[in-house]
Amino acid sequence: MSCPWRGTDCRPPSLRRRAGRPQLKRGPLGANTTMPSGDADLLVPGSSKRLVGHRRTWLRVAVIAAVLIVAIWFASGGYDRLTAPNARWKLPNGDTIEVLTFDHYYEASYGLLKPSVQGADYLRLQFRSTLTDTVRDRSDVVAAARVLCPKADSEGIRRVRIQPTRSSFFRLLTYARTHLFEVRPGGICEEVLGAG
Repeated sequence: MSCPWRGTDCRPPSLRRRAGRPQLKRGPLGANTTMPSGDADLLVPGSSKRLVGHRRTWLRVAVIAAVLIVAIWFASGGYDRLTAPNARWKLPNGDTIEVLTFDHYYEASYGLLKPSVQGADYLRLQFRSTLTDTVRDRSDVVAAARVLCPKADSEGIRRVRIQPTRSSFFRLLTYARTHLFEVRPGGICEEVLGAG
């Protein structure tokens, strides 16, 4: 098909573009309120400008929050605690243990069958172990109790809890065997059976 006149549209009428009319920005049902330009972007087909802006905002907030958490962790000594070597104790049986936790530990419990609240305080020691050599762990627990019971007696603490402990994932997961000792006057320890 050839068009004898240049600049004219030779397409059939059904394929010709219709005359463009200005698009009015009006609310539904002929309301006269004009919509803000930011919300109008949501109505334009194929426009993702507004959605990308929201994604970027959340990304910025997430990055700022992560930076703040890391900064607080560093400021509170998190890195130093993570990389600091643990104390090592030489025990009377000749072994050396790596101490993970040594503190005055408080515990409270509530009985459901007989409603009552019970509290206890312990001198607690957790030391690193593989938990595979039970004979060595038992020997280390008894030797540690011989050291800790006189200390607990001098501080008025009546119980000592000693736990060979295996930890993983930066000490987020810990597995322990608990040995509980009652402290008698004079710093003598007596193990409570069935406590661990």
